[in-house]
Amino acid sequence: MLDAEYVLPVKSAKSLAHTDLTPYLEQLSSWMDVTVVDGSAEDVFQKHSQCWAGMVRHCRPISWPGRNG
Repeated sequence: MLDAEYVLPVKSAKSLAHTDLTPYLEQLSSWMDVTVVDGSAEDVFQKHSQCWAGMVRHCRPISWPGRNG
């Protein structure tokens, strides 16, 4: 495994769990740690969480004060 981490921010109105993203994340996670920071709606977030469990670190973004949140 590489001494690196891939961080992917996502925010989607529909689930990305059964798209080309999942095999991509699976391949990446065999090479390095992968974190998906997911700002999607709760139902979409849960679908992603179920699909990617054990493959990637999956978390919500932390709200931060300022213009960009």
